[in-house]
Amino acid sequence: MDNIDKFDQAGFILAHGKEICYAGKDIANLKKLNPRLHAQLVGRGAVLTQLTDYNKTRDMASMCGPDVVLLLEQDAPEGYNTSSWSTLFVVPEYSQSRDHKPWRDQNQRDCETFFWNEDGDSAWWISYPLQGEPAKYLKPWSENADKLFQHQILGIHPDLAIHWDRIFPMYFGADSQYAPYRLPFLELLHAIKKAIEKGKDKFIFSNADEALQPHSIGTAHRLIRALDFMPKSSFFMLTAALDGTDSYNKLCGIMGIEPMMQIISGHRFENVVKDSMYMDYPSRSQDFTEHPVWKDREYHIGKRTKKLLCFNRMPRWQRARMVGFLFEHDLVKDSFVSFDLSNHAEGFSNKDAWLLENNNQLDEELKQEPYMHNIYKNWSRLPLVLNRTVERDNPVDINDDDLQYFNDSYFSVVNETNFYHCLGNVGTKPISCVHTDGVFISEKLYKPIAHRHPFVVAGINRTLEYLRKAGYKTFDGIINEEYDQIEDDELRLQALEEEVLRLANLTDDEWLVLQVQLKPIIDHNYNHLLSIKKLNTTDYDLVGEYFKG
Repeated sequence: MDNIDKFDQAGFILAHGKEICYAGKDIANLKKLNPRLHAQLVGRGAVLTQLTDYNKTRDMASMCGPDVVLLLEQDAPEGYNTSSWSTLFVVPEYSQSRDHKPWRDQNQRDCETFFWNEDGDSAWWISYPLQGEPAKYLKPWSENADKLFQHQILGIHPDLAIHWDRIFPMYFGADSQYAPYRLPFLELLHAIKKAIEKGKDKFIFSNADEALQPHSIGTAHRLIRALDFMPKSSFFMLTAALDGTDSYNKLCGIMGIEPMMQIISGHRFENVVKDSMYMDYPSRSQDFTEHPVWKDREYHIGKRTKKLLCFNRMPRWQRARMVGFLFEHDLVKDSFVSFDLSNHAEGFSNKDAWLLENNNQLDEELKQEPYMHNIYKNWSRLPLVLNRTVERDNPVDINDDDLQYFNDSYFSVVNETNFYHCLGNVGTKPISCVHTDGVFISEKLYKPIAHRHPFVVAGINRTLEYLRKAGYKTFDGIINEEYDQIEDDELRLQALEEEVLRLANLTDDEWLVLQVQLKPIIDHNYNHLLSIKKLNTTDYDLVGEYFKG
């Protein structure tokens, strides 16, 4: 790693970024309370800012933050927080103050943090650990990492294979074990500089399994700013947000910055699903349609004992709303529904939290959310468990064990990962609402396709539109899919609920008639899933514009 001197108080800070945000009560206090450090920073070219520069609006406060933060404990404000991709430098207050300091509590420390330590005549920066287990750098070209990166990147853009020797991939996903914003910034920067020395000139931040989110964008932008000697055409981010460029531009607009990299996007989860389908059959054909286990499967017309199937492993606000809706109309007992609030439910893992009118953590608007009271009323019936076991805690795979649910229900209600337009807190809801507006199709939608099942989708508007662009067919004209074009989240959800109720109220005989119309579409989609196709949704000529010449 570059020879960075931890004994150089100002120099070590500046190695992490030239723009230093002072997090004290008043930026003037930095010069007043620590004139030596202030003079060293300014003398070496630092640009000093303050937290209010990043919190001008509620939108910015929710997803915008500085790269480098400096805090003098004696000037610490009462309320304090910073971005997960920031590096925080704390100059301690050597007093017996009993005031709570969240940066001193590892359980609340969510960004890289250094404390200035003085011991006699010596003083130096000491790194303090983040909350949770420490992350590890997923080194490219190690056996497991190389396989992962090729699967993620070349699986979406196989045309990059002949340029692979120029590419340096970096993991930028959400797995906390490898998440870049949990790694030392200088370690990431050093890895890229070493790659440049070895002739790499294209850098792909692989966020292949996620939509675009502020912490990934923030970390990537930090690196790009630190590598200002490299052209912006060197940097790319891979995402599963199908409208990746548009989603990125919206994020940058809210952050008040210009776009700094190119976005690569595609149907990553189609590859994930296919891999799970062949997990137990290692001798698989390149043409998936000829696989002896999966070819020639068809949709079978016939009566079912259950109205619908609705998987909800990870609790999210829109999923709670849908389950509450199903309770409201007494559909849970006649359907296959899973829903569990014992894990990942944030502040909603207990019954009383679902008395929304008494929940002081919620905005008044959220307290009026329809159907949520049914979670409280039916608490004794939870959890609702279907295919989740100790051995299969996260059942994302395509598994014939699940056929019992698909074969004995009429249609699927797919509650996708993303539903609300959460950019800028406009539609932010409790429980796992991420800051993104990106169209995102996960394994949840591919499951009914693989198991030959009609479906409706609770997702970001235009989800079905992107599915059709990939060559699939949807059920418009048989199932009312107008909801997919409704941008307003509440109106879209209401339209979807109306269609779910209409379909659930059809008689068995009416379904038999409907199934005849649905069968050609369902069989087409199944065979199309198995076929080889273009999966990228990148909205420019990636190779032609950035890898040739």
